[in-house]
Amino acid sequence: MDLRKSARPQKNILLHLCYKGTGFYGWQRQKGMITIQQTVEEAIAASGLGQVSLIGCGRTDAGAHALNYLANFYTDRALPVPQIKNAINAHLPQSIRVLKVSRVPPSFHSRYLTVSKIYRYLIADRYSPFLESTAWVITRPLDISKMKAAAAFLTGKHDFASFQSAGSKIKSTVREIRRIQLRRSRFTLDPAVKILTIEIESTGFLYKMARNIVGLLVRVGQDKLPVAEVPGILSARDRRQAPPPAPAAGLYLKKVKYERMRPGSSYLQRRPDP
Repeated sequence: MDLRKSARPQKNILLHLCYKGTGFYGWQRQKGMITIQQTVEEAIAASGLGQVSLIGCGRTDAGAHALNYLANFYTDRALPVPQIKNAINAHLPQSIRVLKVSRVPPSFHSRYLTVSKIYRYLIADRYSPFLESTAWVITRPLDISKMKAAAAFLTGKHDFASFQSAGSKIKSTVREIRRIQLRRSRFTLDPAVKILTIEIESTGFLYKMARNIVGLLVRVGQDKLPVAEVPGILSARDRRQAPPPAPAAGLYLKKVKYERMRPGSSYLQRRPDP
């Protein structure tokens, strides 16, 4: 019997996930650690879709969160796509939810096809039990105008080696930040709390790059670092020259943007970020 002819065709399934990362050691599966990837893979297996290896759109730090994280996997099981969402959610903790499920072309790859990612960071001006583990609390006022001036120096294509924490092995530290936006709003559940939201869109992020950028902007906003020193920190290409990173609790992966799907394209041949 020809096993190739009898084997059921593989379907490429794309998951849109949101999760609160508190208590998890980041996205990527790690030995001896509870991670988002491991938890979702176990839920997929329990739902009857078999043992799979999720392809995530990237790593998120321990304690960080995601509003719309994308991951795909291959399965030959017969469970209809509309039923997959509820089947997986039934085996997940409340801190992780599948928002949407779709079938994508076999060549779709959640990581290698990304055009840009948007991270959101929340800073609260006072403590609230409703923001525990989900925002960085800074009670002293921040100078937003100086933070925006510092952000302008970081926008564009640069070598961001000064904003890459140790622990990553990559060939190039050049990335392009498309925008950094800062805005204030009131926390819906407790209007007495003001939230500063920092959004960063980049073609790629180095290890802890978003948190390191927020850490620098906060130092500037606290008048602990002059705006004029930011270009020097960037050009130094030395992590020791930049301030410590912001805590992971305030960081959210907001959105991942992808190439448009074109007929006949072989997306798996695209090289990953260096």
